[in-house]
Amino acid sequence: EAGDRQRDTREIGGGDVDSTTGLGRGLGRGKGKSRGSTKIESKAPSKKVQPAGPKNYFDSTGATSKKVSDPQMQLQAIPPQRLRTLLAQLPVRHAVERGSMHQRLEAHFPHWKDYLRCGVSLIFYGVGSKKELLEGFASSTLTDGAVVVVNGYFPSLTIKEVIFNVVCNLGIGQEEDLKCLSILQLLSKAKDAKSRCYLVINNIDGTSLHSPEVQALLADLSSLSMVHMIASIDHINAPLLWDKKLLARFNWMWHAADTLAPYIAETAHVPLMLAGMAEDRQVRGAANVLKSLTSNSRAIFKALADLHNSNEDETGVSFPKLYLRCREEFLASSELTLKGHLTEFCDHQLVRQKRGHDGQEMLHIPTSLESIKLLLAEVEN
Repeated sequence: EAGDRQRDTREIGGGDVDSTTGLGRGLGRGKGKSRGSTKIESKAPSKKVQPAGPKNYFDSTGATSKKVSDPQMQLQAIPPQRLRTLLAQLPVRHAVERGSMHQRLEAHFPHWKDYLRCGVSLIFYGVGSKKELLEGFASSTLTDGAVVVVNGYFPSLTIKEVIFNVVCNLGIGQEEDLKCLSILQLLSKAKDAKSRCYLVINNIDGTSLHSPEVQALLADLSSLSMVHMIASIDHINAPLLWDKKLLARFNWMWHAADTLAPYIAETAHVPLMLAGMAEDRQVRGAANVLKSLTSNSRAIFKALADLHNSNEDETGVSFPKLYLRCREEFLASSELTLKGHLTEFCDHQLVRQKRGHDGQEMLHIPTSLESIKLLLAEVEN
């Protein structure tokens, strides 16, 4: 033979995977030597891949140029307000059947009140919205005490607001004196209550109430002798919120309440599937990044967002203006400290820096004013 062939081989598809791009490493060309042979090399065109992850939530929400074969996927997204208007115009069906089911449940109102007097808490489950049922029960039957209605599906609801309103309706002190107290101090004052209070919670499994800390505080509130809790759940996995200890403190009595009523109020704050979701993705991505930062960084970003929203006609916020605002609110003691926070914002692509018309460096939040307002509300929760 003319000679031995020497070949260098590499494993294809078995290399390490880059965590930032998702592409594999270790793909190479073979090198060979042979007499009278022609060396042919093929080089694949380089393709720029944008790194994935939460940092690119402002840039990755743009429209893509990829064509979709399914014609249903090419439909234009309907504005959320227009879609809700169209859904409200749909005819009401099975009104007679719903009315008869509601009347059968109303017949149990006196028994439910007796159960509350025995020291148990009532929880209702079933298909359909139970908001009208529980509020009707409270207004028609629970007339021997104050009634506090809490909408757990409201995204900006806080547990301190719930406890504060309950303690105020128990007749303990003045509202001005109770505002400066902490949650634990409010609960300790509620133990000395002499009047009765009924707490009605629509969707106790809502997004603003489903954390373990909030559920523990609600259990402390329901264990008070003068506080009677009536709650509803709609998620199928809602009982997983409570362990044995919390269940013992709540002392639930379960009741099936199928109303088949539409979830109009409960879904008013939920983005619709047929509406555009780009703004919601931006807000959630930026909120996750801000929640990972310190409280001081979030306060500085809030100050920047307030200045950004108040100056709609300007191209951004100047650094001296932001520094003056932070000095007034005791958020940054020096320009170096503030620049460190701004560098962190720029690294996470929350803020962009650009030159103004006068050559001054301006700070700009690359999203719409409505998205900024939703972002601040999400972070405050």
